[in-house]
Amino acid sequence: MSEYKTLFLQAPSFDGFDGGAGSRYQAKREIKSFWFPTWLAQSAALVPNSRLLDAPADELTVEQSRKIARDYNLVIMHTSTPSFPTDAKFAELLKQDNPGIKIGYMVVPGALAESFGSALYDLQRPGQLPVQAALADFIERGYFATHIRRLRQAYAERRELLVGVLNAQLREVAQITSQAAGLHLVVRLPDGCDDQRVQALAADRGTTVRALSQYFIGPIAARGLVVGFGYTPPDQLSHHGRLVGQAVRAALKQ
Repeated sequence: MSEYKTLFLQAPSFDGFDGGAGSRYQAKREIKSFWFPTWLAQSAALVPNSRLLDAPADELTVEQSRKIARDYNLVIMHTSTPSFPTDAKFAELLKQDNPGIKIGYMVVPGALAESFGSALYDLQRPGQLPVQAALADFIERGYFATHIRRLRQAYAERRELLVGVLNAQLREVAQITSQAAGLHLVVRLPDGCDDQRVQALAADRGTTVRALSQYFIGPIAARGLVVGFGYTPPDQLSHHGRLVGQAVRAALKQ
């Protein structure tokens, strides 16, 4: 695949259809909810210089998606029985834009079909209509949105607290990367600092971080720490932040 520039694509929707709450089916609903396209993301992570494009979740139109796809000569699409007609229609548009483009679909090998079918059945197990109806009512009444807003504020406060502690501990030796979303921070370590050693030193002190270098498939481009804060109670974040700072400084002295 090295000779191809690859796009892993969840195709855009036609005529206002969306992904549907809790599924990837093409259905019109009042509330849009999308599962993360793990099946595409895992494959994209293994292909150098590829891109993952989730057009429905990103609210990209057909024309916007076509414009992006013109930069690629291999497109791998995810499809399903309900969405196949519109996915095939979009594939035809890609061929019109670039007759030489190659288009493939994510297909389960025959040897794995039975195990995948069993897992899919468990994931989308029928016979839970009362639970599904209760959940739909919970979402429709706005309780789910209220819960999300409350958690967003709570996690933002935790993130701000942890960033403050880490900056006080490591401002001179490390860079704290904080995003407005998510439940993790990245602490970029200076050159020559072994992040896996820092991970071990932090564990010895009673806290858990992950070495950033463990997340690289290819050559390691950076050293750092992935620090989560979603599970830790706010009254313990300062303590654990100081432990992380101690582990980094101990590693720098070695």
